[in-house]
Amino acid sequence: MDLFPKDYKRNDLVSPAVEPGVGAASFLKNLKNKFFAGFGQAKLGFGNGNFSLPSKTKETFLRMGVIISGAALVVVLLLWAGLFFYQKSLFGQINDLKKQQSEIFSAEDKAMAAKIVDFNKGATLAQQLLKNHIYSSAIFSQLAAATLPRVQWRSFDLAVNDNSAALKGLAADYATLAKQILALNEAGFSNIKISNILLDKIGGVGFAAAFNFDPKILLK
Repeated sequence: MDLFPKDYKRNDLVSPAVEPGVGAASFLKNLKNKFFAGFGQAKLGFGNGNFSLPSKTKETFLRMGVIISGAALVVVLLLWAGLFFYQKSLFGQINDLKKQQSEIFSAEDKAMAAKIVDFNKGATLAQQLLKNHIYSSAIFSQLAAATLPRVQWRSFDLAVNDNSAALKGLAADYATLAKQILALNEAGFSNIKISNILLDKIGGVGFAAAFNFDPKILLK
């Protein structure tokens, strides 16, 4: 029984035999060419797995990479510069604090403080000795109470007959000397006179003081 009409056989319309696998490969190749036709020179090889981009696309990606790398470098440099200037500012603040500390507690102030401490020790001993004499101890106690911490007395001469005292002292500065004069006045000493004001080698102010005191002090 014939499956094809006689006319079909007569006109040789039977499809020629196709080798297995050749038609499928040709179809896929044509499909691939049509699919990538819009990409210009882009080529995809399924056999070797290579993929290449158009030259313009490569150039675009290269420029983007350069721009991103440059931006990252700029950010890193800005961060580094910020840390550098912050560290410099911090060191500057530390140096300013050290300078302020040195100005507040200078070598002269330390020397003056040492002298004041020595004077306080000597004053304690002198007060114990002067207590043997009622007049001297009474005057000295009141004078010690009126003496500022940054003032030291180097000599003390008492004249009971005219109720007067003459002293030589050293103040830390002129402002301290002025405050000491006010303190003596508030303590009850009168006719206060300051003379022989000299600037010490370490910045202190030497002076001589004379004043009168109330005779009632001698009765205490």
